[in-house]
Amino acid sequence: MLLLKFWLETRVRLAICVFLPASLAFAAWQVGVAARSGKSLDAAMLGATPWEHLLVSMAALAVPMIALILAGTGLMGQTSSGMTQGIHPSTYYTLTLPVTRTRLLFTRTVFGLGLTAAVIALIVVLLLLLREPLRAPHAPASVLLLYPYMLTGAAVYYSFATLIYSWFDEFWGGMITLFVTGGFIGYSIGGGSSWASIPSFMRARTALEAGDPALLQAAFYLVLSAAFLGGALWILKRKEF
Repeated sequence: MLLLKFWLETRVRLAICVFLPASLAFAAWQVGVAARSGKSLDAAMLGATPWEHLLVSMAALAVPMIALILAGTGLMGQTSSGMTQGIHPSTYYTLTLPVTRTRLLFTRTVFGLGLTAAVIALIVVLLLLLREPLRAPHAPASVLLLYPYMLTGAAVYYSFATLIYSWFDEFWGGMITLFVTGGFIGYSIGGGSSWASIPSFMRARTALEAGDPALLQAAFYLVLSAAFLGGALWILKRKEF
């Protein structure tokens, strides 16, 4: 029952999440075609290859947005309709289900992260298909290595959004998650190299360029994700609707 309910709630979001990386991949392929034909590129493309731009777009834009979109289906995300305060009609049904809030959050999180993992797998497939047209310097094995790094980074964004949506309603939760995520993205694009640069981690830069798998950093992100989910559960258990 829960899985069917979650699928009905997320199927449109999933379609959006599939469209986003597909559109970025198509744009990168078009840029690659233009570059090979000798056409002049936009000034913003100077200083980096189309492949590098594609990697940054996937890690800094597509993966965070996919995680936020799929996470934005929590119970508190149904407590307002647009700008109107009040409980969304579907929340009444959710609250009457014979399940604990712990099971509700756990099942929703596993289901949402499963969909996130599937979309990230699609991203890796797209990168493999565009590796030759964009003349990527990475071997197929190196592209496949991006998958666990992207999935780990996505878990941080997903769990953070789950925490925020357990506290705030749909409108304010969306504003806060977009603001914080935008800050991390800007920090990474601006050259930030610390553990706060999640998009840089998702590109597996240390593993591909320095041979360092960054296992400690990955463990930190997983612990952080678990802490966010624990905080979300603590809030939901004490929430009165």
